[in-house]
Amino acid sequence: MDGTTYIATPSDPNVNSLIELSDGTFTPEGYIHIRSGGVYRQTGGSSIFSDQIAINDGGIKIESGGVMEISGGTMYHTSRIYGIAESAGTLRVIGDEATITIHQPTTGFAGTFEFIFDETGISKLHNDYDNWSSLAATRFVVDANDYTGPGGDFVLYTGMRANTNLLGSNYEVILGTAGTEYVGWTWEETITDPHTITLTILSKLATMPDPTDGEAVTGAPVLGWRAGDTAVSHNVYLDTVNPPSAFEDNVLVTTGTSYDPGPLPSDTYYWRIDAVDAGAVVHPGEVWSFTLDAGAASDMTPLDEATGVAVDVTLAWTAGGGTITHDVYLGMDAENMELVAEDLALAPAEYKQSRPLIKGVTY
Repeated sequence: MDGTTYIATPSDPNVNSLIELSDGTFTPEGYIHIRSGGVYRQTGGSSIFSDQIAINDGGIKIESGGVMEISGGTMYHTSRIYGIAESAGTLRVIGDEATITIHQPTTGFAGTFEFIFDETGISKLHNDYDNWSSLAATRFVVDANDYTGPGGDFVLYTGMRANTNLLGSNYEVILGTAGTEYVGWTWEETITDPHTITLTILSKLATMPDPTDGEAVTGAPVLGWRAGDTAVSHNVYLDTVNPPSAFEDNVLVTTGTSYDPGPLPSDTYYWRIDAVDAGAVVHPGEVWSFTLDAGAASDMTPLDEATGVAVDVTLAWTAGGGTITHDVYLGMDAENMELVAEDLALAPAEYKQSRPLIKGVTY
């Protein structure tokens, strides 16, 4: 599109009331001016709004009643986003399928950034303007009514620089019917680099597993999680069957939110953290899994292809991260070695033949 593109109510047949992008690329060469009743909607594809005019004005203008909405694809602003007068329109983010980079000037945006969660989360706005960018005139509205996932931290906004022109208390959060296990929310705005705004949805359930659900893990994992927000302790279940029925431990919140199961053999493991509140009510968590590769022994002594080795050498190694015991094989043929020691203790990780090796022979 060349020149200024107006998006407004359909009363003027020469003016668009809706521009919608679902695929492909949209790169207008002039201003985008969204007036009252007009909507720019992006559900997919890629849009690039290039720099058009001076730093304190904007190539994208959203008047009161106008909406720029994105729920999918990639939106990149190198043009300033600008609201006319003190009551500008709305930049609306829906769900967590979009990647959005805005270019907001020092004068800020005198409108609303609106975040509407889908069942799984929300996309953030990233401001890549390389100077001070003000949120002082901007309003944030967050609607998490449709969210059904676990509690946790959701970053809504990041800016490239530390900022003292803050949003402050100019926000509204609607948690609504986000689930019976939710107990509220907290809001945090930091002025560090980057400038960050985070919404935390509080839940009775333990969340944010480490290892993450379905992760492939090597070595010896330590299980970690974010505490249920009403929990005084957590019951830990870990098993190789799903659902896990083997109770491991009760971990007090005052001592942390992690559990070390010790060395585990290679396998797929299922685990669950049940939060226990002050009234001894148990809130069962989700079942998570990880696949463990316990790891092979390493740091062999003597080294591979070493020469001049003593006939009474002690073989030594570093145990794999999830090792429980060691079996030692030794021979003169790499394809046909003999099991010479079985179920050796984890430490010391070493083995010595009862009889000397034969000098000059390769083992």
